[in-house]
Amino acid sequence: MKKQQIAIAIVSMAAAAIPLTILADNATSTATTTGFSNFQGLQMPQGPQIHQGLQMPEPQQAQYPDGPRLIKLEDSKFVYWVSPNNIKIPMWGDAVFKSYGNDPSDVQTVAQEEFNYYPDARFVRLIDSARIYKLDGWYRHFIPSAIWNDSGQDASEIIDINRTDFNSYKNGPDIKDGAEL
Repeated sequence: MKKQQIAIAIVSMAAAAIPLTILADNATSTATTTGFSNFQGLQMPQGPQIHQGLQMPEPQQAQYPDGPRLIKLEDSKFVYWVSPNNIKIPMWGDAVFKSYGNDPSDVQTVAQEEFNYYPDARFVRLIDSARIYKLDGWYRHFIPSAIWNDSGQDASEIIDINRTDFNSYKNGPDIKDGAEL
């Protein structure tokens, strides 16, 4: 016996059709003719029209360029590095800027609106270290791993920084509770 495929559509409450294929093994027929003149076919329920497919919206262009990049405001001396995840972190002075091998010609001056588009870095980690710190202005606060692990924070928000950058932040008190994050 041949396998027969029957395609049916299940209509959801939103009237979207979802195709479903059912394979019938060893299907038998009691029809005595080969013309199928008595075959009624699948009956579709009366009611809402079947949606002909889902329409995906066109992908939107990012409003501003993605990182990594270096930016600064016109009247500011501070340069910010924008990570590949579009999170900005300040470079507190020339020593930090130079420690990454940056070139001043790579810094782009941006308007306040574009600057505000990139969220501020909240978490950093010293390169080659597992210790995570919360940033608060010029201060870094150590986050014990038990608190970090229970916090539900997105690890993609952590920015790895070098020793010069790390030392540009003052030591603040350790985080004692996940609510402090």
